[in-house]
Amino acid sequence: MKLVKKSTSITLTVIMSVLLCLALILTFVPMKLGSLSYSSFAGNLKYASDLKGGMFGEYYLEDSTSTEDINKAVNSFKTILNDQGYPNAVVLSVGAEKIRVEIGNTPNYDYSKTRSLLTALGVGEFDLRTSTDEKDIFISGRQHITKVQVGSSANRTYVQISFNAEGLEAYKAHMNSKTTVYVYMGGNLQTSFSGSSVVTDDMYLTFTDYDSAEDFALKVKLGSLVPIDFKTDETVINFVSTPYSSLGLTADINNGSYHASSALVAIYIVIGLIMVGVTVYAILRYKAFGVANLLSGLFAICVMIFLMQALPFVELSISSLIAIFIGVVVMEYGALNYVLKVQEEFSEGKTLVSSLESGYKKSIALNVATVVCGLIISAIVAVLSSGAIRVGAIIIAISMLASALNNLCLLPWFVKIYYCFGNRKESHYGLNNGGATNENN
Repeated sequence: MKLVKKSTSITLTVIMSVLLCLALILTFVPMKLGSLSYSSFAGNLKYASDLKGGMFGEYYLEDSTSTEDINKAVNSFKTILNDQGYPNAVVLSVGAEKIRVEIGNTPNYDYSKTRSLLTALGVGEFDLRTSTDEKDIFISGRQHITKVQVGSSANRTYVQISFNAEGLEAYKAHMNSKTTVYVYMGGNLQTSFSGSSVVTDDMYLTFTDYDSAEDFALKVKLGSLVPIDFKTDETVINFVSTPYSSLGLTADINNGSYHASSALVAIYIVIGLIMVGVTVYAILRYKAFGVANLLSGLFAICVMIFLMQALPFVELSISSLIAIFIGVVVMEYGALNYVLKVQEEFSEGKTLVSSLESGYKKSIALNVATVVCGLIISAIVAVLSSGAIRVGAIIIAISMLASALNNLCLLPWFVKIYYCFGNRKESHYGLNNGGATNENN
């Protein structure tokens, strides 16, 4: 281990202390200055519905639905939900039986819009008729409608519906002042209105408020872009059940709102207690190594959180927590490997400085091999999988990088700084059975 002057150690200590304080503040402390607010890196972490709660909808398919149409419906749902402000919603097909949609909770835990959206998803095909008879359909959403959008003009809100050539021809042929137009969704009458002569190529329907217009436009989109029919009488819409709800950790069901903040707090407390326990043991048993590992570990955790919140597709779920746990275990195993190698060298009679140097060198091979293997396995799993499993693999990869930073750089560096301050008694490092050395006094 190459030594540095005590003045250099003091400078390094000041620099590292400032950097660690900044990292901890940016990672965990939300701040607000006037109209500007900062939620911290930890506050920016995204959670999947199995951790934060939310609502789900299950839409049962007609028996004759093809796999191709199911896949198209799933993609259409994802596109529409993204347009509605739910880019992280989970949409998946459950065999050929149903499509399941999960939407996580909102910041204020208001589920009225979520429930309305999930209800609209299974509304069925949109069509216009000149009577209540199915044979009088003149506009079929899936065949004729190309675009639906909400707009406003002269203090009035409207829904603009655009048609393809065939739809436009049918629209012009059937719309006149003597026509009553019936609006159907999934074979169910929604409303009717008096027709008028066609002035433009697009259809404009006015509404008294924006929310009503947006809700109607959404239903038209769903009834035009989703290529399948659902068994509407079997649709299920409810709150998401989390794996820990049965433990009584989920609370706060008020006015139709559900969230799992209590459960998350409980999970974080348990994880925190475990980490505190391990840290206290490491400090009591390995003294300087334990303190150095605490400081370097805090740096590594800040880096992990920064990377996880920076990647838009990373959502924390139950599987993600398992991945984080695996990553932390690997990181602590690498730190322990370094300490044990130093202990082994010191037990053979080497001086403290020689033990620190040779112990570090001998720990590199195993620590590097662990990180490389972890990265390779994570890459393979990420490429071959999808969803929560892929996210878990990415988190493990992030943990491997944090482990390399901790065990190959920061931990030995903090130990070196401690040593350079003149703290050279073996008892300060939890070492024993050492040989003759001039550094022990």
